[in-house]
Amino acid sequence: MARLDRLTTTESAILGMLSRYGEHSGYELLKLAESGIGFIWSPAKSHVYDVLPRLERGGHARRRVVHQSGKPDKHLWRITRRGHAALREWVNTTDEDPLSNRGAFLLKLFFGDSGDPECLLAHVERYHQLAAEKLAALQAIDADTDWTAPEELPRITLRQGLAGTEAQLRWAEETLPQLRARVSSARVAAHGGAAPGDEVAGPQR
Repeated sequence: MARLDRLTTTESAILGMLSRYGEHSGYELLKLAESGIGFIWSPAKSHVYDVLPRLERGGHARRRVVHQSGKPDKHLWRITRRGHAALREWVNTTDEDPLSNRGAFLLKLFFGDSGDPECLLAHVERYHQLAAEKLAALQAIDADTDWTAPEELPRITLRQGLAGTEAQLRWAEETLPQLRARVSSARVAAHGGAAPGDEVAGPQR
């Protein structure tokens, strides 16, 4: 299926906030970002104000102008049906290297309710795979290297990489069962409360 839209990470993040929080002004979106996703995505104020009209021109967002006495008009933004579709496609697209592109990966997880549970699971499975491969590579370097003096500082540096990657892998291992449970729940809901494969008993004769 052809891609609907190719949005930037900032455009997708703004659509995600409009989807999650509803109609807001650009200023309000910035405040919401500070208290929510600011730890993984923190755009410049001017960037947000530039992106919102661009989303409107693309049909992804709609503007409502509120006239205010003695103050500049307030521009409120909401996501459109086209915006929801584009956001869903972005959330559902698995990145090749989510370990390196952690910002976009975490944004997709944060706004995962706009996508499919199976796709969220695929994101974290890919992340887990890459973290395991990276950890194995770092452990091999550690085992194959003579760390006698004056190699203390390189070893200290490597240990930081080992500790960080072990934490990433542990987080993924703790997260995967939760996402698999969400997939199972979604499948049950899609089958009207019956797990896929369950047979519905017919009337007793």
